Amino acid sequence: MKKIFYVFTALVLFTLASCSSTDDYYADVDYSNILQSYDLWEIDHSRTYGAGAVPFLDKAITITFSRGTLFANNNFSGLGYVGNGFGIDVGYYKLGYNSVEVTHDLDGRYFLELISVNQNQIQLYDRNQRVTYVLNGYYKNDYNYEYVVYNNVGLLLQEFVAWRKISAEGGVPNLFDEENFLGFETFNNEFVSSNSPLNTPINYIDWNYGGFYYVSNTNNFKIKRLQLQFPDGNENFELTLINNGYDDSIYLYHLSSGTNYVFMGDGYIQFMRSQKDADSQPKQAKRVVSKRR
Repeated sequence: MKKIFYVFTALVLFTLASCSSTDDYYADVDYSNILQSYDLWEIDHSRTYGAGAVPFLDKAITITFSRGTLFANNNFSGLGYVGNGFGIDVGYYKLGYNSVEVTHDLDGRYFLELISVNQNQIQLYDRNQRVTYVLNGYYKNDYNYEYVVYNNVGLLLQEFVAWRKISAEGGVPNLFDEENFLGFETFNNEFVSSNSPLNTPINYIDWNYGGFYYVSNTNNFKIKRLQLQFPDGNENFELTLINNGYDDSIYLYHLSSGTNYVFMGDGYIQFMRSQKDADSQPKQAKRVVSKRR
């Protein structure tokens, strides 16, 4: 009986010691410096949970807390170049013991609780919105901007009102030769296309065709497969970004005809805006989805 008692006592003491150690660890953490301990905090959107939303976190790829100023990378186009890799100035913040008060230039003020720390990972909790965001910390020199951009090409395509055809070389004649503009919408993987003249201003493009688009991987992470599903058949391409610092141009190699197309983004959409600003952005003309002639 004594042996059982001694074992039980030892387990209780060990458990209490462990809890005390954990509590002491978090008690000793200087929460006021945690947010500034890494150059970039990448939002893991796949792990966001809760009922509400914090708009400036929802639209961000990374955020940076730097001497009271909040920076954010909200666009994949130019990621790694804009703001020397930190993005744009979107507001300011004040640090608390285990919280941060953020005043966003457009979205207003938010009180965020820093509820846990695990090596380079933090969680920001908005009690009013009842939502938690998981962020992973990186030093700028260790952050793979290029991989992040290529891994999100489908979203990068949505960051321009239109993609204007610049050139077409090689290959055999095909229906896609007539397409001078492409537009990629933010919902349901929809795209629109147009054979309006190449010098047409983006607000006057006649978006007369459309369908759905899909981006998939190949063996080379820098080459993506793009499929445009027109009502009269699919067009398949190998898509490669032209690395000019802003990723605003793409090569499209047409698999069936062997034609190389170059498209350049027109009407850059800076994702730093509130819903009101989003509503005031230039809109694509209402499309008429029909078969190409």
